[in-house]
Amino acid sequence: MRSLEQPTDGELSDEVASASSRASFEELVGRHAGMVYGECRRLLADAHDAEDAAQAVFLVLWKKARSLRRRATLAAWLHRVAFHVCHNAQRARKVRKIHERNAAGLKQQSSSANSSGAVEVTDVLDEELERLAEKYRLPLLLFHFEGRSIEEIAGLMNLKSSTVGTRLSRGREVLRNRIVRRGIAMSATACAAALGAAASAAPLPPTFAATAAQSAALFGAGHLGASAVLSPQAAALAKGAIHMLTIAKFKAVIAGVVVALLAFGGTVSIVMVMAASEEPKDNNVIERLKSLGEDEANASTAQHLAALAMAMHGYMRAHNSELPPAAVSNDALPPEKRLSGLVLLLPYFATRPPYYKTEDNPIWLKRRLDPKEAASAAKLYGSIDLTKAWDDPANLEAAKTIVPVFLAPGNGPFRDKHGFAVSHFAFVRGYGGDDNGAFPEKGGVYAADPTGQKDIIRDGTSDTLAIGQVAETLGPWIAAGSSTSRFLHDPNSPDFGSRYGQAAFFANCDASVIFLDLKETDYAILKAFTTRAGGEVIQDSDRSERYKSVEQWKKATQRSAK
Repeated sequence: MRSLEQPTDGELSDEVASASSRASFEELVGRHAGMVYGECRRLLADAHDAEDAAQAVFLVLWKKARSLRRRATLAAWLHRVAFHVCHNAQRARKVRKIHERNAAGLKQQSSSANSSGAVEVTDVLDEELERLAEKYRLPLLLFHFEGRSIEEIAGLMNLKSSTVGTRLSRGREVLRNRIVRRGIAMSATACAAALGAAASAAPLPPTFAATAAQSAALFGAGHLGASAVLSPQAAALAKGAIHMLTIAKFKAVIAGVVVALLAFGGTVSIVMVMAASEEPKDNNVIERLKSLGEDEANASTAQHLAALAMAMHGYMRAHNSELPPAAVSNDALPPEKRLSGLVLLLPYFATRPPYYKTEDNPIWLKRRLDPKEAASAAKLYGSIDLTKAWDDPANLEAAKTIVPVFLAPGNGPFRDKHGFAVSHFAFVRGYGGDDNGAFPEKGGVYAADPTGQKDIIRDGTSDTLAIGQVAETLGPWIAAGSSTSRFLHDPNSPDFGSRYGQAAFFANCDASVIFLDLKETDYAILKAFTTRAGGEVIQDSDRSERYKSVEQWKKATQRSAK
């Protein structure tokens, strides 16, 4: 606690920026180190990693002090920087472990801080806390994370004490509701307890403030090598956070330009080009997927397809048993500007299909998407404007975001030439240029069915292809068209395929996954697989080159060659 007669954080920041005052900087560190270190320790667990991350946060403060001079308190800003620094540290640690395993010749094993696979409450709490409006977020941080009194917060925010009390109560309720929407049951009492638990952490070393000031001076002077006080890990994390803040400022400027151009009848095409060429933020995802060996990549591809098919079933459960369309219907937009049907699957990766009776069903646990990835997909869905074009400025951030479940490792680039994140999977529209597959372009299968019958996939869900692997003419996952929905056999449509040529993974409408050799399978059988209601019956004796795995296919083709 400090007296309100003391200088504000902004005044101390001004002294740091104008005179490189170490005393003022140490005062700032002393005020907020507990909150910053608590956030880092909670997200990173390891005490040494947390101390490096906390040091990085204050290195960023030293460099950015000039831009913070008008703030009464830096608590919200420091919490946000700590949140992003820790997530960068987590990603770097995962990539490092992957490289270490590869160097040791070990197979990649999935790992999680929570062995049960459930999303940690604290992770969700931090994410949703970051998304709160500042008028709720700042009082919660000051009260729960820094132990300030309501009266002190009122003085800092120039509000009445009663207003601060109202915002604390309302902020906790908004936060609790958002956590509940993420699938975690939480009462108002539990929410307050979680905030209190989040604020507790092991104490920092008593010399941390002085050490941070020395490190900041070295960092500010460009001395980034290892020293007794400046950790190379902290310096690297700080540089990454400064880059993130620069990009965020750039985006804010671009958004202002867009508003100005639209207000004066201008165009936003130049903005789109600049935004699309921004440096990708998903390098950690790319590194992880590129590091997989052939067997691991194939297993990942099959698991991603199963997760897509189960998300499709989740969508059906929420939409009166109708399959999602290959393209989001929007008569106000030309077909090439519409959103892909893949967008509609994003909220359903955490939805357990009813045929898996319990959450601990071993097959469900094996086939489902990682809960954190599922939560990220749902969050991404919330950022997309379904009424706008896929390349509208409102959707550009989503268009550039790599979604791992839409990728088949080893299948090709993860971005197109414009910097947009691609999909390695596409809906099967049908065979030979006719919308006679499970996913016609306009509307779900039932809307497109002239007979009006609900049981439209009359050929059998285990014998009807839903989603397949693609390796050529890749395009944005968010965009409708041939990059995300294709015909199996049409000279005017790009082909399905993989690194193995015309043999590729497919998910059937029942969520089973097969490896299908398109080149060697009889024409009539392929058509039967593709069409949803052609009346064909596929017998086990038919010439069907479908396999359970790539290994099985390789053995069969080797036998055939002999």
